[in-house]
Amino acid sequence: MVDIDAALDPACHDTDRAVVARPRVTPDLVGEDGTGLPARDRLLVVNHTGATAPQAIQGGPHGHAGAVALFDLRAILSGEATAPALLLATGTFGPVDCVVAPDGRPVLAAAGEGAGLEDGGYRISVIDLEASALRHNFEMPHAGDPCPHPSPDEGFGGFPNPAGLALARGAPDLVLTADGGSGTVSVFALADVLAGGRHPPLARVAVPSGPFGIAASPDGAQAVVANRECPRTGAEGNSVSFLDLAALRRGEAAALVHVVICSEDGQPSRPMGVAFAPSGAAAAVLFIAIPVIAGLHLYLGTRNVDFADIFRCAAARSLLTSWRRPWRAKRWDRVMSVATVLRRPRRYLAGVATMERVTTSTTIALRRASQSGAAKSCWNMLPSV
Repeated sequence: MVDIDAALDPACHDTDRAVVARPRVTPDLVGEDGTGLPARDRLLVVNHTGATAPQAIQGGPHGHAGAVALFDLRAILSGEATAPALLLATGTFGPVDCVVAPDGRPVLAAAGEGAGLEDGGYRISVIDLEASALRHNFEMPHAGDPCPHPSPDEGFGGFPNPAGLALARGAPDLVLTADGGSGTVSVFALADVLAGGRHPPLARVAVPSGPFGIAASPDGAQAVVANRECPRTGAEGNSVSFLDLAALRRGEAAALVHVVICSEDGQPSRPMGVAFAPSGAAAAVLFIAIPVIAGLHLYLGTRNVDFADIFRCAAARSLLTSWRRPWRAKRWDRVMSVATVLRRPRRYLAGVATMERVTTSTTIALRRASQSGAAKSCWNMLPSV
């Protein structure tokens, strides 16, 4: 957990002074007698492999029963606790993201995988936080049998495998899923998801590549999705897409706008996480293939973007990627987090592309700046069209 104001202070760069807590989320420190906590003091973390023992995931991280770790935020910040107060089973496999409903009681968690497989995810878990229990699993449309092989494989595509999950406020409130398995964004009415049973999506929108992260604007009128990679071919993505949710609510098409983001030599960026700034005037994008966060400013007429605004939204939406592969012969770890970006903004900040409310598709090239002085490791993001 990072104090954003402290992280923006240059005096804290390259130190851990902005880190206020590092609680564990793994089940080795969790008892079985946890109780519910007041909604205002909760912190929720999705455990992709749930309570699975480390020995059981040596062969890979996919297809394990998932859980949501529930923290007492005040106890963590005060140093009184270093582990979750409760581990809530999702009843699904490989969850990736979660959101809390507007009334603060149910939490929704997307199941990105099937039982023992990377493919086969099609459910959204609805967990009652007051009762600390699974209410039901909402089923998304799917077809055929899960692919028995890991990606990339041509057998993917019949199951949505939702990764990112977002809630868009409005009339009606919407649940958005980034369907990495089928290369779509599914849009459901929140009331249908909370009610359970089978309800068709209000819309299912195809995007250029299998998406991962998704976020809705504060006014609920727009969404942005990170198009990460194709599970059928393994081709890495290089774009984010904006969806017009206001148009969808009116029964119109989503009016997709794609922003292609790649390196100067055309290499894909593999976008992973996205978030809107609290003001709604900017969106942050985190990439894997290119180690930067890009700030997309959504209004024409100014380049004086408040990057603190972008970073706060990034931290709030947990634009964090970390993966460990101990099952490989040569173990390697890599962690790229918003905290890292905040400590070294000149190294990881991509800059700003100014567009008029992102109304037309465009391409952005990321190129390395001068190799001298303070700009040695800085990236600039420049419109190429």
